[in-house]
Amino acid sequence: MATAPKKTTTIKHKTPLHVKQKNKLSALQTGLMNETLIYGILMVMLLMIGIIRWKLIGMPLERDEGEYAYFGQLILKGIAPYSEAYNMKLPGIYYMYALIMAVFGQNYNGIHTGLMLMNAASMVFLFLSFKRFFNPMTGLIAAGFYGLMSITYNVLGFAAHATHFSVFYVSMAL
Repeated sequence: MATAPKKTTTIKHKTPLHVKQKNKLSALQTGLMNETLIYGILMVMLLMIGIIRWKLIGMPLERDEGEYAYFGQLILKGIAPYSEAYNMKLPGIYYMYALIMAVFGQNYNGIHTGLMLMNAASMVFLFLSFKRFFNPMTGLIAAGFYGLMSITYNVLGFAAHATHFSVFYVSMAL
């Protein structure tokens, strides 16, 4: 003998308006908290890389840095690039050095301070770009790995080479 399936009735109840508004507020607060956490992590990464770079500020100029600094000093004296000194490199790096030395001083401390700030700005621009293209976590990973890789000895991260300045402008363009 077959029995007919029993009909079940579901009772739908409406969620009160004040509960819906509370849920929306908590979702908004969670979003703000996540964003605050993400930017907090970025600040911690910038601080950690900044501390490491700060310890390297007193390091003497590397061979190429001395060349760039000399050309930068000539530019600050009003002498056009390649008129009194010659090199095969493009003049962009010399103008960056001239700008950094005009702001932070014409010594190795000033040059490395400028590098530290350019490096931090590159990390921020990479974070913002990757956050926009992918998600905030990818932005943090990209900024963090760049920050760590940019201070390694294998890429002469302690020296203010042209690649650091190139990355700044490329990351700003993203």
